[in-house]
Amino acid sequence: MLASKNIVFVNYNAGSPYHGPNLRSFYQAKSLLGSCNVRIISSSYSHKYHKEPDVTGVVTEEVIDEIPFYWLKVPKYKSIIMRIICQYIYGFFLIFNSRKLIPKNSILVFSCPPQDLIFFVLVVAYFRKATLVTDVRDIWPLTQIQMSKKHLLNPYTYVLFLAQFLIYKFSVRVVSPLDSLYLQWPKVIGEKFRFIPNTSLPPLTEESDIQLKALYKPPLSVCSFPLDSIDSIENSSCLKIVYSGSFDRDNAFENLVFAAEQIEREDVVFIFMGDGIRKNWLLERVQGSKNIVVLEKLAPNQVIPFLRVCDVGFCGLHGKQIYEYGVSLGKSFEYLRASIPILWMVNSTPVLNEACVSVKVDDIDDLVVNIHKLANQIDEFRSLFDTKVESLFLENYSEEAVRLRLESLFSEVL
Repeated sequence: MLASKNIVFVNYNAGSPYHGPNLRSFYQAKSLLGSCNVRIISSSYSHKYHKEPDVTGVVTEEVIDEIPFYWLKVPKYKSIIMRIICQYIYGFFLIFNSRKLIPKNSILVFSCPPQDLIFFVLVVAYFRKATLVTDVRDIWPLTQIQMSKKHLLNPYTYVLFLAQFLIYKFSVRVVSPLDSLYLQWPKVIGEKFRFIPNTSLPPLTEESDIQLKALYKPPLSVCSFPLDSIDSIENSSCLKIVYSGSFDRDNAFENLVFAAEQIEREDVVFIFMGDGIRKNWLLERVQGSKNIVVLEKLAPNQVIPFLRVCDVGFCGLHGKQIYEYGVSLGKSFEYLRASIPILWMVNSTPVLNEACVSVKVDDIDDLVVNIHKLANQIDEFRSLFDTKVESLFLENYSEEAVRLRLESLFSEVL
């Protein structure tokens, strides 16, 4: 029954591996190829794209990795106000071209943010007799309010609250990579909620293809390994703790730096690999360190092979109430795909409890204690997690696992 069904992903920021994020809708559609008819409706411009699609009119069709994309032409924006206007232009084009874009009786997967596009999506769903499923990637406007209470003075915040209510009220199912989203409005969401994790992972690259570039390394590493090859790191016997991701204000990577400064032992090394607005702070802070290495950011398809030769991945976020509804960190799935366990310093349930060592949020002393425990039991630790993490990932978060979740979801609403 699902084989003849049309699944239409409406995602203003839907990108592709060739254009840039957001990739959630792309990988969901890709996992469903062969199971049903899929298509993605996206905008021609997003500040997240690293390459803009070529468009020739209001609607441009393109097939990317067997997935039909429909790009709706919107202006480029340089301000928040213009960004909102562009979103609404996209919404109006969605309505005016709905006959071309959305077959009747489709399952319409509205992926947000921006949440306020629900005003347009509800109109389209009504006239095209579509079944509405909403995929909530981030909880707007709570995310903005957590950043600054000043957003409570902005009228647009209350437009988003209304949009959020309409999403939860009129969607037949609400899905999210945030596993506890339903706790936000349990009486409204109720039994509609389904957890669908991310699975946007690049293909693996041969390890020999990876060239490491050190931005900082001690004159002589405590582990005495050179930084010119993956093999040299893999062959080191010390405990290798890695942070791979953005050096920004949201990710509490500095907590791992502070912990490293307190750990004076020759069998533990801390590796930071990435980029971001706080990279200069990191490079200044680690000067003179004997157990910290900072590496240049690798290409996306090289990250997982590099992580495979490390022992533990670090995920840290500063304490915010919004994380109680769940957290979906791309780096956590990269760690799991690389078959390494996670030091989890987030006030949210770990993606897989069995694959994580939980640490109190922003508690450096607790982090130090747990790192010492891992280092003292490194052989038992490695034997326990070597195959366990990979099997847990394949069972719960692989493309095949996500496909089965999606097929089950869509079968429920038919």
